[in-house]
Amino acid sequence: MAKLSPDPRFFPPRTQPTGPAPSPPAQPVAGSPSRPSVESIARRAYELHLERGGEHGHDQEDWFRAEKELLARRAFRDSER
Repeated sequence: MAKLSPDPRFFPPRTQPTGPAPSPPAQPVAGSPSRPSVESIARRAYELHLERGGEHGHDQEDWFRAEKELLARRAFRDSER
């Protein structure tokens, strides 16, 4: 059997990165709420998905709502200190 190679129009050859290495992520600014972890956002987004009855097609809405809720919780918690 002949080996099929991917169509270069859809799968361009991989190249080595050029230029300087990317800088590390910026540290949160003092006084601003830090970002929730990707895992905590994903967990809450999945909870929202289940609350909707598992209806598909709302993944971005669930993700942004989860992120917004977690940021609001953290800001509230930080304001009580």
